[in-house]
Amino acid sequence: MSTLKTNIIDSHSGSTITVDSTAELILASTTTSTSATTGALTVAGGISTQENLYVGGNAVITGTMTANGGTITLGDAATDNVSFGGEINSDVIPDADSTYDLGSAAKQWAEVHSTSLLGALTGNADTATAFATGRTIGMTGDVVWTSAALDGTGNVTGTATIQPNSVALGTDTVGNYLNDLTAGTGVTITHTPSEGSTGTVAIGQSVATSATPSFDGMTITGNDFITIPSGTNAQRGAPSTGSIRYSSTDSTFEGFNGSNWGSLGGVKDVDGDTYITAETSAGSDEDTITIVAGGTTGMTITTALTTIAGNLIVSGTTTTVNTETINLADNTIVLNSNEAGTPSQDSGIEVERGTSTNKTLVWDETNDKWTVGSEIFVAGTFEGAIAAANVSGLITEISSQIDVAVAPSAKASTSDTAYTTADWGNLTNASGTSGFSNEPVRATAYQDLALPATTTSVDWGSI
Repeated sequence: MSTLKTNIIDSHSGSTITVDSTAELILASTTTSTSATTGALTVAGGISTQENLYVGGNAVITGTMTANGGTITLGDAATDNVSFGGEINSDVIPDADSTYDLGSAAKQWAEVHSTSLLGALTGNADTATAFATGRTIGMTGDVVWTSAALDGTGNVTGTATIQPNSVALGTDTVGNYLNDLTAGTGVTITHTPSEGSTGTVAIGQSVATSATPSFDGMTITGNDFITIPSGTNAQRGAPSTGSIRYSSTDSTFEGFNGSNWGSLGGVKDVDGDTYITAETSAGSDEDTITIVAGGTTGMTITTALTTIAGNLIVSGTTTTVNTETINLADNTIVLNSNEAGTPSQDSGIEVERGTSTNKTLVWDETNDKWTVGSEIFVAGTFEGAIAAANVSGLITEISSQIDVAVAPSAKASTSDTAYTTADWGNLTNASGTSGFSNEPVRATAYQDLALPATTTSVDWGSI
């Protein structure tokens, strides 16, 4: 390796200095070039090289740079930048047609300023006044739109017409459509299956909201309910015979008989003040039947008690009361109450005795007397005048003291203790004579008689 150390190599004018060596020519100086006259190697003239030129640092070229032949590559990575401080004064033509892009989807140019754009354009222009070449627009086929001018200077409007028989329902359309109508029983349809046909469906009467259609033998099926008109009595309107509704005033269903409204929820008269109810309101379930007449409750019936507010008249031949005890608040029981003329019927009380003969206490209308028939009548005390006119038959036995309202006139002294037959006046014995056959003993003056020790018919005899 040869080293040349010198400050200046100068050649004669017009001559050339040639370094004939196959080795490298190295300038050891590291002086940085900051201008055209500074640096490790300064050349006053031009520099020509027949091989590649590599610049390890920045290259500053003042003047015009021309790169002839081959391919010019600017940068070797996406991080390298190419900046143009000057202007491009020539066409920029790609190497191949429709191959290279200007920008990318990720890195787009902000604005493109151009006097014209040729070829396909995607996107919206900020402003436009007219197309370069005006056109016309229109449609033909099933839908026809007469052509109209389109030049970009304004909106284009027109009228599209669907051609006859060009749209097939169900094929060219979606959704449901009515092809034809079939009349049911009692229904009349006026309709011609065609385009523009106006169909009419009729049942022979109006069914409008305010109409009153009628049907004969209509059957309503289902298992839930049917709602009928409801309102106050003042809202009844103009009914016809057979109309029904619910009265919110009376809380009952009611029907119209052609003249008046009547309850359908039980027995009720026209003016609504006489009726029978099973409960005072729907769902109250009192288990009580109430009979109201003229606005006043006349009878209530429960499982335990029947109460009648007024008088009770039972018409018939026999009234049977199947109770063990009858409690009557009345002071008097009147029998034969329907007798208005001369009495002819016996009246009284009869006791049912099953397999034994019934017993009676009867007023004998024929004899005008009370009678118990041939039975014994027992009483603790008997009060009344015992006279020949009032007593018939025989007194066969007296088993207790007898008070006699007879003053024996023959006995003037209260000390006498014996009576004679004549002393008893009109008491007649069985033989038809006055007095007793066996005289009683006088206890006190005139009336009280003390019985003998043995009180039999023998002791007293017969009256």
